[in-house]
Amino acid sequence: MNTGELLSIMTARVATLEKMPTGIPTITQQDVLGAMGMINHPCASLLLRVKYAHQFDFMDDLEHCIMIYIEKLWRDNHWPRYRGSMLKLCEFLLWEHIWPRRCVSCGGIGEKTVETGKVYQCGSCKGTGVRKIHDKDRASVLEIPYTTFRRKWSPIYQELLASMDRIEAIGRGALRKRLEVEC
Repeated sequence: MNTGELLSIMTARVATLEKMPTGIPTITQQDVLGAMGMINHPCASLLLRVKYAHQFDFMDDLEHCIMIYIEKLWRDNHWPRYRGSMLKLCEFLLWEHIWPRRCVSCGGIGEKTVETGKVYQCGSCKGTGVRKIHDKDRASVLEIPYTTFRRKWSPIYQELLASMDRIEAIGRGALRKRLEVEC
């Protein structure tokens, strides 16, 4: 079973596997939560909870944990000083990792409301709510000129995105390993 499917067991909106009449060993919500508690990486468990189980109550804790992780990564790599809001950087980094194809302009809704209250179809995603995130979007959100972002910050941002993938892989691998032992 995929670890993403296992993590979905933690949501109240899905049927429990233990009630399904199959030959698959039953893994309960308690099994998944117990295995998550044994993940050693400080951010991995929170990231899996938010991304797969949609437990957004943990988002503030995740942002704080990721911010500490990023600051350490920043120091270790001797990257140039970032003058913007580290919290904004962290929030957008998580947003892009959790919802990688969600339109930045409309937030994935597919429409925009202007100040007059009139609703228009989002021009960026053409009303679908889905669009690839580009460096122009990143530069705009982080309030950095596009040319500066491309030249100086894009490689750093890509490394930060890759570190989010590594954190998720650590969590998923540890969860898979813990639940294989129990099955």
